Amino acid sequence: MLNLPICLGWKGLKYALVGLLSIAPIITVPTFSRAWAQVIPDTSLGNEASTVIPTVGGLRLDGGAVRGTGVFHSFSEFNVDPGQQVYFANPAGIANILTRVMGNAPSAIDGTLGVEGLANLFLLNPNGIVFGDNAQLDVAGSFTAASIDSLWVDGYEFSAVQPDVPSPLLTVNVSPGIQYGTNTGLLENRGTLAVNPQQNLTLRGGTVRNLGTLSAPGGQVELSGTGIDTAGGTVITTDNNGDSGDITLTALGDITVGLLDSRSTANNGGNITVTSPAGSVATTDNLLSDGNAEAGDITITAAENIFVNGKIVTDSSITSGQVADFSGVAGDVTLIAGGDLDLRSPDPVSRIGDISAGGLQSGQITLTSGGALNADNYRIVNRIAGEGVGADIRITAQSLNLKETSVGVLTRDESLALFLGFVQNAQGGNAVVDVAEDIVLNNSLIFSTADFGTADGGDVSLNARSLTIGRTAGFDFPFASDIYGIASTADFESAGNGGDIRVNVTESIDLVGSLPGPSTIPLDAADFLQLSRASAGIVSAAIGSGDAGTITLSAKQLTMSAGAAVSSFAVLGNGGDIAIVVDDIDMDGIAGILTTTNFFGQDAGNLEIQAEDVTLTDGATVLTSSISPGDAGDLTLNTQRLSIQTGSLLASNTLNSGDGGSLSIQAEEEIEVIGTSVARRSGIATNSTAAGDSGPLSIITRRLSVSDGGEITTATSGSGAGANIDITTGLLLLNNGQINASTTTANDGGNIRIRADESVELVGNGFNVLDETIIRPALNQSLTVDNFTQGVLTVAAGDGAAGNVAIETPELTAREGALVATTTLGSGAGGNIDITATNDLQIDGSLLATGSFTTAPSGNINLQTQRLRASGGAQAITTTFGAGQAGDLTVVATESVDLIDPTDTGIASGLLASSFETATGTGGNIQVTTGDFRIIDGATVTVSGEGEGDAGNIGIGARLLSLDRGNITATSASGEGGNIVLQIDDVLVLRNNSLILS
Repeated sequence: MLNLPICLGWKGLKYALVGLLSIAPIITVPTFSRAWAQVIPDTSLGNEASTVIPTVGGLRLDGGAVRGTGVFHSFSEFNVDPGQQVYFANPAGIANILTRVMGNAPSAIDGTLGVEGLANLFLLNPNGIVFGDNAQLDVAGSFTAASIDSLWVDGYEFSAVQPDVPSPLLTVNVSPGIQYGTNTGLLENRGTLAVNPQQNLTLRGGTVRNLGTLSAPGGQVELSGTGIDTAGGTVITTDNNGDSGDITLTALGDITVGLLDSRSTANNGGNITVTSPAGSVATTDNLLSDGNAEAGDITITAAENIFVNGKIVTDSSITSGQVADFSGVAGDVTLIAGGDLDLRSPDPVSRIGDISAGGLQSGQITLTSGGALNADNYRIVNRIAGEGVGADIRITAQSLNLKETSVGVLTRDESLALFLGFVQNAQGGNAVVDVAEDIVLNNSLIFSTADFGTADGGDVSLNARSLTIGRTAGFDFPFASDIYGIASTADFESAGNGGDIRVNVTESIDLVGSLPGPSTIPLDAADFLQLSRASAGIVSAAIGSGDAGTITLSAKQLTMSAGAAVSSFAVLGNGGDIAIVVDDIDMDGIAGILTTTNFFGQDAGNLEIQAEDVTLTDGATVLTSSISPGDAGDLTLNTQRLSIQTGSLLASNTLNSGDGGSLSIQAEEEIEVIGTSVARRSGIATNSTAAGDSGPLSIITRRLSVSDGGEITTATSGSGAGANIDITTGLLLLNNGQINASTTTANDGGNIRIRADESVELVGNGFNVLDETIIRPALNQSLTVDNFTQGVLTVAAGDGAAGNVAIETPELTAREGALVATTTLGSGAGGNIDITATNDLQIDGSLLATGSFTTAPSGNINLQTQRLRASGGAQAITTTFGAGQAGDLTVVATESVDLIDPTDTGIASGLLASSFETATGTGGNIQVTTGDFRIIDGATVTVSGEGEGDAGNIGIGARLLSLDRGNITATSASGEGGNIVLQIDDVLVLRNNSLILS
């Protein structure tokens, strides 16, 4: 028999019987009874109990307790079978239908649940609600399913655990609207639950799980529980005819998020908010809130960790094919994790994961992690178009680890970027990264760009304990820019300026490229320009007509190796300045710090470094350069200790018509320039290889050492003028190295001025290399600038004059083949040598020389000291091998002059002013003023004219003149011999075949 609940009443029974009679031919009574038993009213509402009326294909639910604009239903069981339809009646004036299930079993909804009118529907079962695969809604209003114990609506409490009739709340102050009680049971959806446009869909429970589809076009979808899992499911509020609605997920515990879609191609996108105040959040699919006018905001907040495995997009654009037309205001993206924040691509092959907030006005991207922020195969994009304003990307974390993540629409996304760009006439936003501990960028990029128009790019700012940037050898960056690390650019079609880069770390900056080992070829600015775009580093570039931004680095230690670069360059505009303030700089191998201009650029930026210790090894380079008509920037280094080794270089040069920048180094303790590599000498240089002039070079330090092939040079090989070298030091040691201001051009070479408060020591084989050429004139025709490899040198091989050499020190020692020379090999005049050694000037087996091999005159030599000693074949000599006149040699030694000991090959120590046998020019004069003058063991004072030229004169003024196997001669082969004038106050001594001859 039928089991009809007595609460049906006559009217309900009438409808039930009619239904039975109408379907009796096709449905058996047992089958119908089983279906009917799924919805069983209870007696808690008394005379206002719900009624169940069978209909064709389902049930109609009527009755209930009417309170205000709501009607309350109460059931002991409430289930809907597959294929079944259960509809609530909608009495007139009723806006809300509220249904509770008071039994002990969860509700299973696997058919259609609906409302006959426009009212909102609420279903409460604290034991749980499960919507099956076939579940669907037919509700004109909003729908709420809640596995909770109670709710409040319109001032009435409706409890699902206390069988009370709803009554007004007299003592509880409840906010207007609907308020919910405690979440308890499971609420799961496997079907497709959809409400009409602009209506809301709410699921609340203990654990809320969505494996199906929840849809509320233009309305709100809200999930709330102790935990939420929507992985594998879809939540949609998309309305392509208007504004899309919001999506909100809130749980005390963990939340797993599937696809959330609140996009709108017609107007505004909806907001997406995911909040876990006590747990973690993990996304397994995309979160999308694009809008045509304004995109919605996406916010994820978790007390613990956030794991993102998919896209988060708040673009304001319409996409046609592969082209995105940015048309409005992008939404903001905010991720806040109390623990770690992980960003991963769901497809490591295509690497499609990203965070994007682009539009005419971009949205702000804020990523905050109380622990580590990790990104792998991911991209973070903040794009601006038209004349909009760019918002910022802001990252705050304990640590930041970026690995092989990318920016842009690319076939392969291989590197991470925080990208602020695609700017036409817009103002780019800033990238601000604040990390308490370490930042690691592995094949990754933090980037700001001005892509089009006249707008400026945004700034990039990093604050951390340490920064590590690395590129894996063999790893190919997919972008056309080929930049790894940190970059700010104004691109080719942009007239705007690039943004500034500021890196402030409390410990270390470590930049590691993909080119291990020492440099094996000489690298100029163009080489390092390519290097900085293809290796790991920090780059500021103006590729268009705008200016590059500045780079500012602050740390305790900066380490660079294997092709790493810090560079600023401009192709058409001005390069940006680089300022580095650290305790220690250690650069190894093919690593460079560079400011330059390229092609048709204007002036390069300046480079300023402040550090306690700076070490460059194995070809490392610090350089300001101009490859354009613009000038190179100035290079300023302030340090305690500077070490340049094995082919490394600190330089400012020009490779075009622009002038080289000045190079100023101040090291309070020590500078050492040591060794060579297979590619080049270790050096400090300002060079010109083109029409531009070299910049001046200034060094101030307590101790300067140049050894084993190292050099300090302002030599020019183009048509530009050379520059001066100014050295102020306590102690100078030049050991098989060179200080060189030579020129091969029509312009004059630079001067060399050395002031050493303690001493100058010159050691090397520069004299040994040149002695046969200078002493044996038959070989002079093969002499070039390249023969002058060691010593203090100003050589002119073109039409320009050689510079002067001036040395001031208490003690000067030149030994073992040391060389100080100013020589003209071209038509320009030779330079002078002026040495003031207030105490002692000692020359052993070494050479002080001025020479002319052409029609130009040789320079003079002026020596002032208290004591002069020349031994072991040491010579001070002025010479001419051509038609030019030899310079004069002047010695003022207040106490004594000693010329002694020839070399093993018989080269005499002495003072010489000669015109050699190939010369037609006259020899120079020699003037010596001293106390005691001793010429011993073959030593000589000689003026000669071995060719067609006349010999010069010799003048000696002394208290004592003593010759012991010594010579004073003034002779000429075909010209006139010179005069010898002696003014001896006390004693003139000649022993052992000594000779005075004129």
